[in-house]
Amino acid sequence: MEKLKERNFQTKMNRLRREDKLFYLFMFVAVFAAALYVALGHSKTMPFAEGWYTYYAQLINEKGLLPYRDFEYLFSPLYIYFIAFVTRIFGYDIIVLRRLGILMFAVIALGVYLFITEIVGRKKAWIAAVATVTATLYLQSEVVQIFYDYIRLMDIFAVFTVLFLIRAVKAMQQENDQKKKINLIFCGLFNGLFINVKQNVGLIFWAYTVVLLIYLGIYFRHSAKKIVKELLAYLIPLAAVTAVIYLLVAVTGGLTGYLSMTGGGAISAKGGILAILFNWVPNNMPSFKQALPKALPMLLGLVILVVGREAGRLKDETGNGCWEKLADAMGALYLLGIIALFILEARHASAAYYFINWSTVTPYWFFEIVFPAFLAFGFWFLYNIIKKTNKADDYTLWFVLSGAYVAISWGCGNSGGLAEGQATTGVAFVVALTLYCLSYYRWIKVLQVAVVAACAGVTIQSASKKMVNTYYWWGADEANFWDSKEEIETVPLLRGIDVSDDTKAVYEEIYKEITKNTNSDDTIYCFPQIPIFYSLCDRLDPGVRSKVEWFDVSTDSSVEADIDVLTENPPKAILMYDVGTNVYDAHERIFRNGGISGTRKMREFLYNYVYANDYTFVGIYKTGTNALQLWIKEEDAENKETVVFDSGDGTFENPYTLHTAGQLVMFSEMVNEGRTFEGQYIEQTADIDMSGIAFTPIGEFDGESYFSGTYNGKGHVIRNLSIQGKDTEIVGLFGRLEGAVYNLGLEAGNLSGDCVGAIAGYAVNPEAEIVNCFTDVNVSGSRAGGITDNFVGSIVNCVSAGTLTGGENADAIAYNSSIMVENVYQLTGQKTSLLDRPSIQEKRVSYADEDVFNSDFLVKRLNAAVREKNKAISESGAEEAIALVEWTKGTDGHPVLVPEN
Repeated sequence: MEKLKERNFQTKMNRLRREDKLFYLFMFVAVFAAALYVALGHSKTMPFAEGWYTYYAQLINEKGLLPYRDFEYLFSPLYIYFIAFVTRIFGYDIIVLRRLGILMFAVIALGVYLFITEIVGRKKAWIAAVATVTATLYLQSEVVQIFYDYIRLMDIFAVFTVLFLIRAVKAMQQENDQKKKINLIFCGLFNGLFINVKQNVGLIFWAYTVVLLIYLGIYFRHSAKKIVKELLAYLIPLAAVTAVIYLLVAVTGGLTGYLSMTGGGAISAKGGILAILFNWVPNNMPSFKQALPKALPMLLGLVILVVGREAGRLKDETGNGCWEKLADAMGALYLLGIIALFILEARHASAAYYFINWSTVTPYWFFEIVFPAFLAFGFWFLYNIIKKTNKADDYTLWFVLSGAYVAISWGCGNSGGLAEGQATTGVAFVVALTLYCLSYYRWIKVLQVAVVAACAGVTIQSASKKMVNTYYWWGADEANFWDSKEEIETVPLLRGIDVSDDTKAVYEEIYKEITKNTNSDDTIYCFPQIPIFYSLCDRLDPGVRSKVEWFDVSTDSSVEADIDVLTENPPKAILMYDVGTNVYDAHERIFRNGGISGTRKMREFLYNYVYANDYTFVGIYKTGTNALQLWIKEEDAENKETVVFDSGDGTFENPYTLHTAGQLVMFSEMVNEGRTFEGQYIEQTADIDMSGIAFTPIGEFDGESYFSGTYNGKGHVIRNLSIQGKDTEIVGLFGRLEGAVYNLGLEAGNLSGDCVGAIAGYAVNPEAEIVNCFTDVNVSGSRAGGITDNFVGSIVNCVSAGTLTGGENADAIAYNSSIMVENVYQLTGQKTSLLDRPSIQEKRVSYADEDVFNSDFLVKRLNAAVREKNKAISESGAEEAIALVEWTKGTDGHPVLVPEN
């Protein structure tokens, strides 16, 4: 009998040793897999929005400037000082911080593995390994993330807060007060660090934890005194961490600024507390709806597994049998297979492109599974509290984990929406709970194979996604993993970073121009989210308060104050990243209730400032969807204080206004040098005489840019416009047009080139419009268009009365088929075509001789159309619709517009 007991004891010990070995083996391989993937890509690509904290760190380490006191910083201080510490030791090379990112991901994976193992047990360590790699790779698929971003430090503190919270609740179940207290202390410490990296997510998690501890205290029938002790064990270390950080900030003189910026400033930058907490849900309702059909079957499957297991009170039957060994082997095969696929994809792009075409699951899919599960667990516990039973014990830790995910995701949503980067705990929950529940069913546990295969699919697709779409943030992109193979050698801080040919050229050319044309004591200004160029070029800003003037990371008051700083201290160079108007509109809708942001005001100021103060335009630098514009102030340049526009801010209610030939020329220069005026309005408030003034078409055909706004002539004319283009050029007042031109007349001018259209030579897309305009100018070219040449947009209520001379064709619309041609009139006898080739538009253009043009009949028809259009605008209630001005007879009897003012 003694020998039998000894043999059983030895068998048990061997089994424990085997479990421990497998636990550590799976942990090592899972962490290695997560870190390996980051290592493969850490030296690839260089987004222009990277490097905020590199510049912050330089200001702290080298200039003695501190956040809150000396410059605006709307986040908690832990991460900024963490990066300052790292760079002080290891330098500012970007590759150093990228290598730090490898370590950060390894630590995140370790935390996930440990908290899943706490729930499923070491015997099922393979489940933790599968869940860990799936979750951390899904995290890495986020195309916005930078490997060492402050969100990654938040993730580290978040997963370890979850780990110690789960351990504390587990100790509650085991009635081990000492272990519970220790883990609550560590939970509080990490939650304190969590809050002081990203306050909104950390505070929501804090609120969740307080409510959870009270709720579970009631469930476990703890006395009120005991619940208070548990709360204090958690809250005191959290408060201690926060107090230490507050003390350090106070010692450096930044406490008042810290409280203001991370409190009122950060809240106002995002539109107020209610908008922060709840607006993200309706704003992202289309994403929720899109994910729902895929989420419901998975949620139903989980419900069936959990309810079936609970109804049958099934026992764990894995034992020492064959399936346990097969399950361990399956987990090992998953890990090794994933590692092999990582290496395969790194070498062969075709493999990644194959996997990326598979169906995807979004963060909203996980939310729609875990959030209902959390609510269901909560009601289940409530039922047990009411009935005074403990039948929910088996799912206590799952309840804790699901709630942790909901808290973190809700905090993430506060920044605009859900993201892969904050879905880690939710992915781990879904994977681990599914595999865990299946292990309790004798005959259907084979379905674990299918679940692991699905996890492999999600994992490798996540890896593929990040390799193909390496970066995308508010319209800014980067080249894929395989095209990023050129090292940036001439920019010291970027050595060791491989990028595409185009991106390399942009960085090296901008670096060369700034360092060549400025001295080390000159200041430059980089707007709005590209402070990396301060560090790369070893130059400082002019003393602006906000170093990153992005919508929700700077306050409008600071940005507007910085306008005065720039006026008083003109920088030697101004570098501007072209952020799309849709990005401005989206941020202002989300964070400003549709109001104008300080970031937009700064953009408008800079565009006007460089032209008013004699900056030289160096060029537009493009790669992918990115475009950067550079201006440099010459040594002998003076502040001319030229008036670019008379008034306005470019909105419909307050449009930019111009009235001189010089302003029109400057307007053309702005567009041709990269300012598209997308979504903005320009009004001409007087007739303009261009006699003797050289003029380049607005949006010249072979240039980099074109006009995308709305130009309203208000019934005024531009006289004596002369554009003598080359035989190969497309010519017009607007060379290329994406926007709209209303209520404008051209008189007594001469335009020549290859393909000429008096108002616009070419339409960029079908949204382009020419409405209620007339021309009485001389047009000559291979194709001569009195209104336009090649135009695929809309042309409405327009008149062409000038002399048109074309080699191939001459007509009001010389060439292409427009989407809409309505009420367009051409004076006959004024158009001559050598080949007499008919216009494609001839059947939709009305022709009239001199007698008709000089009669009241045509004016009446034009005005009837004007009144009909204006009535339609009034009845529709359109908020940003341009009213058409009426027509009259000119001095020569031809129809002309009646100026509004």
